[in-house]
Amino acid sequence: MRILFTFLIMLLLAVVTGWLLQQSPGGVVFTYKEWIIQTSLVVFALVFIILFLLVYILLRLLTKLLRLPADFRRWSERRRRGLISAEQAKAKQLTTHAGLLQQAGSEQDSPVLEDAWRSIPNKLKKESSLLGTYVTERLRRGDSSGCEVMLRRALKKHWDPELVRLFGLVEGRNLKRQLQFAENSLSRFPRDAALLLTLGRLCKKHQLWGKARSYLEQSIEARPNPEACQELASLLERQGDHAAAARYYQQGLNMVTALPTATGPARIPHQRLQW
Repeated sequence: MRILFTFLIMLLLAVVTGWLLQQSPGGVVFTYKEWIIQTSLVVFALVFIILFLLVYILLRLLTKLLRLPADFRRWSERRRRGLISAEQAKAKQLTTHAGLLQQAGSEQDSPVLEDAWRSIPNKLKKESSLLGTYVTERLRRGDSSGCEVMLRRALKKHWDPELVRLFGLVEGRNLKRQLQFAENSLSRFPRDAALLLTLGRLCKKHQLWGKARSYLEQSIEARPNPEACQELASLLERQGDHAAAARYYQQGLNMVTALPTATGPARIPHQRLQW
């Protein structure tokens, strides 16, 4: 109710401000040395409002991240007193540790992420969601050494599409063994779109262009997705088929623009990996 009331007040203020600006548009001039920037008061007001909203959103996000340790302590106390169920406790643990991993991944110091991963209890490291978050943050930093082994071991025990997708992005020490594992998995999951996408990516790294194209086309046929379209389009462009590449670029773009905008934290699936 408070959010709706705030929205209505902001809408009313926007209408009043717009009416006042129409009556007297005015102008704004900025000068710095030999530079002069001149714009209308309407444009300046819009830019100021947008910047204010962006700063507000960033501050809210930062506040939530800083509150994670305190929230975790309060949750631990509630669990100790038996105020929440075991399932709720586990969900809170996963959400908290995933948030801490993402926060650590945004730091400039690489050991911070490793410290955050080591601080997670071993039984929770077996959750595919946390492993996926950790590998994703490693990829963001451009260092996925050792992740291929972790993902391969996890996938041998539990098949998870997100981990399969990440398996095609990490750099393993032995690319041939990495590709062989993915191809061997195809007999169990012949129509898995994530696996076919991963096979396409690995074949591109091996410069097996024909197999890469076939796998990517099968991935799109099994379940159209923007990543497979982009990979196939770049491959076709390399082969000189610019018309087909443009079609797949457009198909991927259409799917991206059709995706709903995320308005909350990502869902943390509760899937346990048995080592």
